[in-house]
Amino acid sequence: MSTVDNFASVEKVLARTIPITVDGVRRRVPITEAMVTQLAQRALAGDPAASRDFLKIASQTATARAEDDAKGENWTVIVKRYGNPAGCNGALEVLGVVVEVDDVLKVQPWVVEAALARGLKLSEIDEALVEEFTVQAGDEIRERMRGDGGWD
Repeated sequence: MSTVDNFASVEKVLARTIPITVDGVRRRVPITEAMVTQLAQRALAGDPAASRDFLKIASQTATARAEDDAKGENWTVIVKRYGNPAGCNGALEVLGVVVEVDDVLKVQPWVVEAALARGLKLSEIDEALVEEFTVQAGDEIRERMRGDGGWD
């Protein structure tokens, strides 16, 4: 496996979200957040190596942020999602779950409302993704041809 392949594999893993429970609330978070949370918990439980590692990460993060602030640079978080859901897109369109807006499939608001009504708790990152990929007022929905040759 080449270095590029290894890098891509690591990126894929780091982009995944996993379920965690914090204070009795179950939610999905990026793997890196789960790892840092676990490290902090170990440090708080008295693990000296975890304390050292956590404080080192915190210091590096603070230094990097201060350097960027001094340069007038803002931080941008980019979240990548991997997978190939294309096989179900047609079915989701037929069901009216997703529609095409500006060459991107977006979820209908009623789907998001139904999901949130089940009591799901979203992280800030997931909230931003849901907002970005949910049909908004003013979006121009592209009409698509159905499998039977008619137009929706």
